[in-house]
Amino acid sequence: MSGATCAELETVDLWGVAWTRPRCEKSLCLHLAKHSIFCYLPLVTNRRSYGGRIRHSQIPLFPGYVFFSHSSFNASRVLNSGKAAKILLPSDSTEVSRDLRNIAVALKSDCTLREAKFGMKGTPVEVVSGPLKGVRGELVRALAAFRLIIKVSFLGKAAELEIDESFVRPLN
Repeated sequence: MSGATCAELETVDLWGVAWTRPRCEKSLCLHLAKHSIFCYLPLVTNRRSYGGRIRHSQIPLFPGYVFFSHSSFNASRVLNSGKAAKILLPSDSTEVSRDLRNIAVALKSDCTLREAKFGMKGTPVEVVSGPLKGVRGELVRALAAFRLIIKVSFLGKAAELEIDESFVRPLN
């Protein structure tokens, strides 16, 4: 699921995206893994309190979507699972790979990553120092803090996290 490393993500040549039925992302990943199909489900920690008790759970960063290796693609296996509603195939798999690598690096080093509005416009930047080094995104000023917006353009989805402005440099 989200435990995939950047090296594992880079081994995938072609990506596909399964649009899942509601709340079926994790079970679809288990089904794909059982059939030896590499999948990636970015998960974030959700913290809730119920009557004085605090509960942590892992929820999908982008609900309703599971990324999988299209090179080992078998449409019937994915759709016959009963967990996927539709399969989406990007025209540019290298862009999806780059976007997923950025998400994986951000998830590995920062637990505050969360879904953001896709349409937010910012300055294109690359992180040049710190644990997010190499990640590309857009820098947006929100109140007194700076946020790095990381987009998955194919889906029209984005994630954001707080970052120090001194860690990034603008892209030309």
